[in-house]
Amino acid sequence: HRISGRGGADVLQISQSQSCTLAACLLQNPQGPQLCTMALIPSGDTKQVPYQERKVQTKIGTTLAIRIWGNEGKGTEQTDESKLWLCLHGFLDNAATFDLVAPRMVERGFASCMACIDFAGHGQSEGRAGGTYHALDHVADAVNIVDALAWQRFSIMGHSFGGGIAQAMAAVIPERVVRLVSVEALGLLPSHASTAVAMVRQNILDRDRGANPQTYNTLEECAVRRSKQNFVGSMPVGAAAVLVKRGTRPSPDAAGLVWSSDPALMRPSRWRLDETSVRSILQGITCPHAFVFASDGLWRRCTLFKLPLFSKAWMLVTKAVYWIAWAYHSISHLGLKPLVPELMLSAPLPKVAAYVHENLMQRWLCCRTAALIQMPDGGHHPHLTHPHAFLDALTPWLQTTATHWHAATSARAANLKSE
Repeated sequence: HRISGRGGADVLQISQSQSCTLAACLLQNPQGPQLCTMALIPSGDTKQVPYQERKVQTKIGTTLAIRIWGNEGKGTEQTDESKLWLCLHGFLDNAATFDLVAPRMVERGFASCMACIDFAGHGQSEGRAGGTYHALDHVADAVNIVDALAWQRFSIMGHSFGGGIAQAMAAVIPERVVRLVSVEALGLLPSHASTAVAMVRQNILDRDRGANPQTYNTLEECAVRRSKQNFVGSMPVGAAAVLVKRGTRPSPDAAGLVWSSDPALMRPSRWRLDETSVRSILQGITCPHAFVFASDGLWRRCTLFKLPLFSKAWMLVTKAVYWIAWAYHSISHLGLKPLVPELMLSAPLPKVAAYVHENLMQRWLCCRTAALIQMPDGGHHPHLTHPHAFLDALTPWLQTTATHWHAATSARAANLKSE
């Protein structure tokens, strides 16, 4: 429902039972205001949650866009730093992926500010000069953002690729991260030494990818295209519509809409971390860590014999299947020679076993402070498709970690006072 807001800005009031009303409003008003105040509120509540748009220039000169929900904190002594949240979106998504959960976090008192950024080359942010992207550069960008916001300590919520970036931040600057929520994310995408030359070659030779982007007539068409099945699964059109308003721009010839993300993002990376480095990052996380995933999400095909993911039974079966596949592949293809991961990935059956064992089970065992939160459904974007259920599932962890943080903060203050 559209009502008049402060200073002529728009305010959208959206009931809890109609999470995708926002999508409908966006589709009906594709040329809506660039700066506006928005509220997403549960039924029967009249509280409005404002947001503002900001641009921050990083130290390397790239200008990044931020959507900030709630009251921007400055990290003063009066600020509850556990309620300052940096939100990091997934690959080829944008800050709007948190549009349905961020205001609810503020409305329920779990956050005073939710700063949702567009990574470089995504959403409304500038692309990298030369079109070269690396995950660790996004980590540095995110640190620049919290520095610009004057946040000394803060919490992080990251989805998918953004969850991997959030985990890296928590490991790199542990003294600043209060708590971490990873949504459908368990480390960054790795590469193997055997593929390094091919990746660099393909990145350089594939420089013309995206030179002729597909043009769409309406936001509705963009939403339908974004909702279709891909390797991470599909999503409802209404949820996709929330993303495409921020993720599109007019085509150069003004004939329609094209994706606003940098086409260079679709090239293979010139370099990625190896698996050992990814696990080292996960081992370096010391703050409270909530790991949220949906049963029908990214790892929907990894539930061996329908055992719950990351349960003890699942890990035992995973280990057994891995070694059976190892033995089969060794005997069939390599005689009895020692097997290395690069070779194991060459056959279909061992490839699945290696992924589940190496990229799921072993990584999970590296997460020393993680609490597992499983949702029955929601796909790869449970925070967007089921925001109310997502927050309900996360609430006990949020309450417990907030209590522990406040107790620890009070104890530190008492010790300083006594000294």
